[in-house]
Amino acid sequence: MKKVFQLLVIIIILSTGCEEQAVIVPEFTAPETGRVVLVEELTGVSCPNCPAGIAVINFILDEFDGNVVTYGVHGLNQTKPKDDSKYDFRNDDAIDLEESLKPFFGKPAAAINRVLFSGQDHVSNTSRDLWPSMVEQELLKPQQLAIFLDSSFDEDTRTATINVGVKAIIALAGELQVHVSITESHLIDPQDDVNRTIPDYEHNHVLKDILTQLNGDVLTTDITANEIINRTYQYTVPDELNGEWIPENMEIVAFVTSSSNGGEVLQAATIYLK
Repeated sequence: MKKVFQLLVIIIILSTGCEEQAVIVPEFTAPETGRVVLVEELTGVSCPNCPAGIAVINFILDEFDGNVVTYGVHGLNQTKPKDDSKYDFRNDDAIDLEESLKPFFGKPAAAINRVLFSGQDHVSNTSRDLWPSMVEQELLKPQQLAIFLDSSFDEDTRTATINVGVKAIIALAGELQVHVSITESHLIDPQDDVNRTIPDYEHNHVLKDILTQLNGDVLTTDITANEIINRTYQYTVPDELNGEWIPENMEIVAFVTSSSNGGEVLQAATIYLK
């Protein structure tokens, strides 16, 4: 992970118009940590301001390399495909997840570890210039869990067997939930931008399926230090169609939440499905 952030100016488009505004992310030092933060972005192909939000997400992934996991949630708001779209990124899981992360005021919005930061009324935040500092705040917290992921893929059945191991670094009281999702990247399709539509936009980390319950599957209650708990899931990839559902482009995202702190994410992890 890079040691020091340089002064960054990200040009974004105001959601209220076409006027450009420079948003300055202050210089700060990226912490050395085993923490991995989850960023859930609420986005949509019919959202003209979403490319600016994705640019901030890409900056976060680059600067906090290895310490951030993300996916794009295409629910109901501003997600209707364009007339020439090949894909429809909407799905029932994305719709339900977007509803659970609301209320929010427009898109793009992002939930950072599902934390209710100071001054927020809900976990999703539309102030994209604040997302990097929110990630930094979460990375500064002590690591409490480690997540280990493994996947084997059967070419004949197109089925992945996913093993999730969770190890407690310290004892934690209360119920823990494990969440497992599937994403896909390198999907080339139209995307609205301010004053235009980009015909060959590359959509990455698109949420395709949630293998657990929306609020997670119960992992355990009152885990002890160094205790390890394993779970196994299976996922069958649909047949490839028009460049979609390509196993090599798909990732597994796993994270653990705690009911004792309002459902905040304690740790996240990701690997390629194949």
